[in-house]
Amino acid sequence: MADPGADARKELDWDLHIHVPTQGVRKSVRVTSDESVGALMIKIAEKLGDADWSDYALWWPDNRIWLNKPRQSLYAYGIMSDAKLEFSPVHRHLTVELPDRHRYQVRVNFAVMTFFTVCEICQELNVRHPEEMSLIKSPDDKEGYAKLTGWAKRKGVKHRGGSREGTPSRGDGDTLSVDSGDILGHSPPSSPGQRRRKYPNLALAPSQRSEIGMSGSTHLGEAETSLFSDKLYRTSHERTYINGLWLDSSKTLYEQDVNAHDLLYLRFKYFSFMDIDPRVDDFRIAELYEQAKWSILTEEVDCTEEEAYTFAALQVMHTDIGSNSSLFII
Repeated sequence: MADPGADARKELDWDLHIHVPTQGVRKSVRVTSDESVGALMIKIAEKLGDADWSDYALWWPDNRIWLNKPRQSLYAYGIMSDAKLEFSPVHRHLTVELPDRHRYQVRVNFAVMTFFTVCEICQELNVRHPEEMSLIKSPDDKEGYAKLTGWAKRKGVKHRGGSREGTPSRGDGDTLSVDSGDILGHSPPSSPGQRRRKYPNLALAPSQRSEIGMSGSTHLGEAETSLFSDKLYRTSHERTYINGLWLDSSKTLYEQDVNAHDLLYLRFKYFSFMDIDPRVDDFRIAELYEQAKWSILTEEVDCTEEEAYTFAALQVMHTDIGSNSSLFII
């Protein structure tokens, strides 16, 4: 049965206002309700002149959706004469921090679901099985987290030795220690004759980092501070707030207030790991280890002392002890 309002819609046309942020201009395009999104984009490209507009798409800020179905009509999207659209590029750069605190600048598609964005990032970094991972928003500038935890104020607090009190810090390149105590955050030994344990680090070599950066991403170096390794003893409220920062895998980045050059954290979220092959998964294994290590050191996960030392023992087993000068410092 034919739509009785189809003929009326065909006769109705209006000026649709388009903003092009990259050019700093606004254009008006004459459209009809039955006009497709693809036809509208062609009209916009003709008004803007000869250039490569293949990476551009239409974003509707008021409804926070991408018009990414070129055959869909404006009427189907609910676009009327009062709608204001943006014609902007879909590929932009993000800063992504991995579990080992190393940051990369990657170019991703902002108009696809976050799940596919994670797949893009993992492909750039040569990480298999991206379905195990997801992205977390940074709360650095979020008023709610600072008000709840006082984290913004504590960022500047330092103690003797140059490191924040109660925070894990790196000693040399092969070890990790905790300033305020042992692996569980206990008080440090008061007697000078007691031993302070140091744990080998399974981090990637600089040559491996450069190879990863050559795949299309840019290695920005290691962050001095990180949301997931800068604080011991998080309260249940803090943990709940951080867990609420996981991005929705079924929505795009723009729909979740993520803009270009924002900082996101790439973390293992779904702990049912696919096949792990040491021959091809060295980077993936290293990142998995780093996330587990920092989760224990910052007490993000609840574990017994025995479980923590078992993890440290496994770390030693996978380290060439002969290449280390000493695992203990007297």
